[in-house]
Amino acid sequence: NVKGGEKEPLGPGMSGYGSVAGGMAEGKVTHRRESIVMLECAFIMRDEFLRQGATVVMTRETENRRFSNLERDAVANEAGAHVMLRLHGDLNKNTQNRGHGVYYPVNSDYARAVADTDTYRAYGQLILDALNARNVGRTNKSTLEGTDRFVGNNWAMMPCFLVELGFMS
Repeated sequence: NVKGGEKEPLGPGMSGYGSVAGGMAEGKVTHRRESIVMLECAFIMRDEFLRQGATVVMTRETENRRFSNLERDAVANEAGAHVMLRLHGDLNKNTQNRGHGVYYPVNSDYARAVADTDTYRAYGQLILDALNARNVGRTNKSTLEGTDRFVGNNWAMMPCFLVELGFMS
């Protein structure tokens, strides 16, 4: 099990380290942990993808086990996944923020071998547009960003997106 404060290499062909821990946000009103809420969302998404005929591989199916970013990427890499979605709940001091974020890798060797930045941006925009379409009138902040700060995006050998499904705050 992953412990807080641990570090992982940032990505192939990159220098530096990133945090192993994630999913630590908590609902401002509900006090439910991000890791539980996102697992519930993942089950809903899994069921819909399966209904549409997709093959789905989950990196976790219980709250009892915490995986590092590298372990999660290894699951997707070994399964030969075509795309990886990393689900998160955003947190901000401004409790009025509503919306979604989609983040994609930029400079890791793996990301560059999969697609160019314009392709990642186009795929990410499709994801963001779909999320925003489901939340008409409840979105005041949408983010689409290429960034190297998310270890879990950098080690994926397929298009990988960190998707902030909403604000826990």
